[in-house]
Amino acid sequence: SYSDRIRKIIIQEGITSIGDSAFYGSGALSVEIPASVTSIGSNAFRNSALIYASVPGSVKTIGDSAFRECSNLTSVTVSEGVETIGQNAFRGCVKLVSVDLPASVKEMGAGGFYNCTALMSVEFAAGNKNTVTMGDDLFAGCYYLHEVTMPEKIDRISKRMFQKCT
Repeated sequence: SYSDRIRKIIIQEGITSIGDSAFYGSGALSVEIPASVTSIGSNAFRNSALIYASVPGSVKTIGDSAFRECSNLTSVTVSEGVETIGQNAFRGCVKLVSVDLPASVKEMGAGGFYNCTALMSVEFAAGNKNTVTMGDDLFAGCYYLHEVTMPEKIDRISKRMFQKCT
């Protein structure tokens, strides 16, 4: 009942995962995720007030809809080591402008950046030796998307990947 009053989330070293819907709808503006965390659950920060998020390389999986509809999120750092970005992970983050993704990414879930209407650029770091699985609707509705630097190997240009990218 007091989640709208929380302004900063500090997760202590030693915590290994952030559970499903843990901070859903939180009023927190920032989050500190320690290197001990290996997974972020589905809907973990969904619809929260976060402005910035940094995901350390210890996190292997960002769950489905983990940061979905964080309408204030302007910047996110995804560190080398992250392998899976779940379905709709950043869907509806309408203030997110650019994203740099590490070479460690192996899978991008469907709708990962769906309706990120301010998103202008996405860059996958060079050096990925894996074939990256690309989900459907990955960048659909990203009206201002100018540039995407893809990994060297992807499984396909997925269905509706760039739909409504004017």
